[in-house]
Amino acid sequence: MIKLSFLILLISTFSCVHAQQDFFQFKKKDKTIATFKKYSYIAFGLKDHQWYTGYVQEVKGDTFYVNPFILHVTMFGIDTVHLSMMEIPLKDVYAMPKRGVQFGYYNEKAVITHAGGHVHWVWIKNGLLFQTAGTAYIVLNVVNGIINNNFSFSGSKFGIAAAVLLVGELLHYTYKSYLRLGKKYYLQSIKITSS
Repeated sequence: MIKLSFLILLISTFSCVHAQQDFFQFKKKDKTIATFKKYSYIAFGLKDHQWYTGYVQEVKGDTFYVNPFILHVTMFGIDTVHLSMMEIPLKDVYAMPKRGVQFGYYNEKAVITHAGGHVHWVWIKNGLLFQTAGTAYIVLNVVNGIINNNFSFSGSKFGIAAAVLLVGELLHYTYKSYLRLGKKYYLQSIKITSS
């Protein structure tokens, strides 16, 4: 009985070792942000700035195979269109989306929506709050000035509103929904299987 148990344990161990496959990781310096293996969902941008979403079908060394898809939302439900299998070398990936970023589909292409998705405080990070507040304060002062017949662009009120609007514009210009790969962020392949 002990020999049979040992044989079953040995066979199951070898079958688990054989089942291991290559995978790759999205890293920030030495910290792993995400791990991708067979059947993992992935969203990525290539060097031509085109975004793709899909499921990893296989990872071989420094290359992964993905079957991208597009979701069409209609009044009858959601229709999924699968594109042909793509072979993507890790070096061709230009960017990865930030955590929580939401994707939409426009003209048969995946695009990052600017609705925020699940990104915390996105309306502050992308400057929308400051743009809205600055613009509203300017409009309020103009309307009040016209109503009270003392309209003037001089004064600290317009300076403060313009500064808030400028902060919003700067945040909007510098905010990105994705992380560009390079020295700080990169993809690293982990080779398990032997060819």
